[in-house]
Amino acid sequence: MLVCSVLVMFTLLAAIDYYLAKQGAEKELLAKAERDLKESKRVDSVKVEVESAVRNLKGDVQRALNDPDRYYIIASKLVKNNKSIVGAGIAFPPNYYEGRNRLFAPYAYDEQPAIRIKKRKTHEPQIRTEILGFDYTDREWFVKPIETGKSLWTQPYVDKGGSHIIMTTFVEPIFDKNGKFAGAFFADVPMEDVSILAVNFTSDIQRGAWIIILTQIVFMGLFIVISANTVVASTP
Repeated sequence: MLVCSVLVMFTLLAAIDYYLAKQGAEKELLAKAERDLKESKRVDSVKVEVESAVRNLKGDVQRALNDPDRYYIIASKLVKNNKSIVGAGIAFPPNYYEGRNRLFAPYAYDEQPAIRIKKRKTHEPQIRTEILGFDYTDREWFVKPIETGKSLWTQPYVDKGGSHIIMTTFVEPIFDKNGKFAGAFFADVPMEDVSILAVNFTSDIQRGAWIIILTQIVFMGLFIVISANTVVASTP
């Protein structure tokens, strides 16, 4: 009975330690990303580059309002020609185009494997296109341009799509010929330095899971050995 209690206690402590380490590491990464946005000259340079690239294509996006299929071409061009941008798209208000999806947001991204490993584009982009498959109408990068009519950079966030890259997004509002909000033209940018840390963070999480498993195995083995000895000792 005592061994069982010890096993449960150590497993619980290992799980708590793993959870706290995970939460603390993610908070630290996000805090560092926020500091980079404000202080890093490198980030400032990237911001200017990305803002200029998006605004240079803003006119093309507005002229294509009557030809929505062109958005895939425009978004692909933005990703292909800018080394700091790994994804770009145009997100429209619900039911903006009759006969299209309720939420229509053409998106292009660089699928090259190096991005997942090194968190930066290193070779010729491998462009893929799709329609965003989630409800973006409550996201900061979509809501704020509607409220303010101005461009913005989002706060850093962890991409939950499996890459665990620290990202930030630049958004430029698009208006129709009557001056009404038509959509959000956006570019996704990985924050290189902290993204590399994110790889280590992910590895730490995986190691934490193995620690829990190994702890359970060790104490289960101890329990079996002690139980066996107890049975032998109590045998007349």
